[in-house]
Parts: sequence; structure tokens; C-alpha cells
Amino acid sequence: MLKRTTAATSFVVASLLLVGCSGSEGEASVGPSTTKEADAPETADAEDRPSLHSKEWQQRLDEIALAYGIEDPPRVAPIRVVGEDYVEAIDACMSDAGFPIDESGAINVPEDQAEAYALVVYTCEAQYPIDSRYLQPLTEEQYKTIHAYLVSEAVPCLADLGYAVPVPPSEATYVATVDGPDAYTTSGELYKLGLDTAEVEAAIADCPEIPPVEDLYSDR
Repeated sequence: MLKRTTAATSFVVASLLLVGCSGSEGEASVGPSTTKEADAPETADAEDRPSLHSKEWQQRLDEIALAYGIEDPPRVAPIRVVGEDYVEAIDACMSDAGFPIDESGAINVPEDQAEAYALVVYTCEAQYPIDSRYLQPLTEEQYKTIHAYLVSEAVPCLADLGYAVPVPPSEATYVATVDGPDAYTTSGELYKLGLDTAEVEAAIADCPEIPPVEDLYSDR
């Protein structure tokens, strides 16, 4: 049983969103676009597909292959570039492949399908490359947006659930420490309260750690 993970400070890092598929003899089966020789569709317009040729996108695929031990990644024909619909696209890819996510966010992957599963993690990510703007480091203004959201939305939401999570530090301190070991996250504060992983994930599902994508990327 595997669970998807979410990131505290970036829409994109809500990735390695786990995807999977069933196959035979260790081969993934996700449709005709998953082949060693596949190229991007002839209709693909580089101007309309800002991630297809970006170094960030290729680096992302390389990191996924490394994380899942894929030594010879297949060439995968992109279907379309995604942005705010990233999660929905990956979830649909996974479900079409035979590994739907249940209501708790878990994925059932039999041990004998682990290799096929890893291949499809790579494949679905490659089929739905993320708009390159979501692969850029967050700006100071975006971190300020997250801080404001945590103060006004996330922490009060958790309080309504019965969790007395402290408010974030000042905006300046939050931004200055966001990439360090002292970074404030509501999930981190929930763990400090003694919650286990399942309880933290349930709370964050109800009270996300980041604002809606359209708010976080409104200026990009």
C-alpha cells in the first residue's frame, strides 16, 4: 500500500505523485505512446508546450528515473502540458493503467508489480509534462503569499479540527528560513503535537499547506 505525498511549498513538488499501472512480465502498459522509439506527436507545438524542451523538465525525468532505479528510461511521447490540472492528469493516467487512488490517497501495488509500477511513475510524468513556470524556484513574493495563507487560512482551519498549531513566524523570518532546517510547515507542527503520519496526512488533506495554485502563480 503506497500513499501519495504532498509538498509544503511548491505546486510542482507535489510530485513524485505516485502513479502506477499493471503489466505483464515486468512491462508497464499505459497505452501506445509508451515506447522506446516514440517521439512527440507531430501536432506538438513547442510554443504551446513550454516544458517539452526545457532543461527543468528533463532534469525532473532524470530525477524520477534515478529515484525509482530505472536504468534505461523509455522515450515517451508527451500527450499534453499540464499546469493546475497536474494532479487530475496524473490520477487519470494512473486509474486508466489499473491503479486508482482510493479515498484515503493510497495505492495498492503488489510486490511482484513494483518494477512495472516504477516504470509507469516515469511514464505518466513524461506523458504529462508540467508547464515550465511551475518548475521554477518560488519567488520571495510567492513565499509571502504562502505565509499569508498559512496565517489566515491553514492554521485557523487546523484549529477548527482541534489542532492547536502555532502561527508561522513573521513574514521576514518565514521567508528567510523557508529553505533551511528551521522552516515552518503546518505538517511539521502537527508532528510536534504527536500525530502519526496518517493523522497528519488527513489533516493536511482538509487544510492544505499551500494556497490554491491560481493564487500562488497569479503573477506568472
